[in-house]
Amino acid sequence: MPTTPTPNSLSSGATAPGQVLISAFFPFDINLEGVGTLVFGMARGLLAAGWRVRLLLPAGTRVPAGCEGVDAVHTYSGGVTGWLAYLRALRRHAQPGETVLWVENNPNMALLGSLALGAGRGCWYFYTPLQPASLVATLGWRLQAVAHALTKNALWSRLQNWRQRRCMVATQHQARQVERFHPAAVQVHPGVPLPVDWCRVSRDEARRRLGWDDRPVAGYLGHFAPAKGVPLLLRAFARLLAEDATSNSVLALAHSGRGRLAAADDARLEALRGAGRLREVGVTDPALFLAACDCVILPYPSGSIHHPPLVLIEAYAAATAVVTTDVGGIAELVVPGETGALVPPGDEDALAAAIRCLLADLPACHAQGRRGHALFQTRLSQTPFCAAVAEFLRQEERR
Repeated sequence: MPTTPTPNSLSSGATAPGQVLISAFFPFDINLEGVGTLVFGMARGLLAAGWRVRLLLPAGTRVPAGCEGVDAVHTYSGGVTGWLAYLRALRRHAQPGETVLWVENNPNMALLGSLALGAGRGCWYFYTPLQPASLVATLGWRLQAVAHALTKNALWSRLQNWRQRRCMVATQHQARQVERFHPAAVQVHPGVPLPVDWCRVSRDEARRRLGWDDRPVAGYLGHFAPAKGVPLLLRAFARLLAEDATSNSVLALAHSGRGRLAAADDARLEALRGAGRLREVGVTDPALFLAACDCVILPYPSGSIHHPPLVLIEAYAAATAVVTTDVGGIAELVVPGETGALVPPGDEDALAAAIRCLLADLPACHAQGRRGHALFQTRLSQTPFCAAVAEFLRQEERR
């Protein structure tokens, strides 16, 4: 059965810290992606615990502040065929006796590490679940949906040998998937390596900096990719306004610039602009944006997204309640009525009702945000997360 380690201080443990190579395959720069937060947060936490840390990352990735103590950063070229360069880089840079921590998209990606260094070398952290072929029907016949349905299908994991593999995942949903392949061990830890003081601004101060008034705000931060569910959000918010003539709520969008909407959804955006109900922000400080919102909406149509969704944990860190969908392992991270709301995927009426309920009672909404912040501090932030990773690596070293 998967276990959830009990976090201690980062320096605890009977075994002295060793050397780790954190290795991540990605086709382009990871700085604006959740995998970047994972890799660099892990590096900072392990450096603080006394580990010698090296990184293997896609070329062009900028190593942020706090990782200056990394021994070496090795890179490989990205792109569609980047996995070949990744395998060559692994063989070239992995050192004998060094623990390798593969931070990979999903369990199928364990094959890359095995091809490069052998089945028994290192341990894995998987940040998205496997997906059925029906994902294409859910997200539509788009390139991203087809690619995810193919590359995340459980068939590729069934064809691999898992007996020596030790794995860490964020949700019990992921753990149940991996357990089917009978690995040596599966550990679960739901957090992300964000510092406990990641958000240092109050709601009032955040709104002042952004130039917002005091109207109730439902916010969305991220891509416009099909897996994010933005079209459902636009329909639900338009329904909310149409059904409640007294509402003065606004929708705030912090769009990363990636992904495009269909013409009908662009028309809904234009209608919200014309009605003065839309606040649009480009790439911005996520802590400032999320703190300024009364609630954050994450209407995922499937569980194919990052586990845990980084923006969900960031919203908790900013003391902002979350409305999201009951897909994958997301329900494990939201306490309905306590830290936000869960609705069925694709249910426009339920999503509109959940947003309306939170924005109609802002004191209760903000209380839920504070409870989410308390959950972040105690279970989901950098210290417990990195303590779990450090213990995970010590167990690998003792094998």
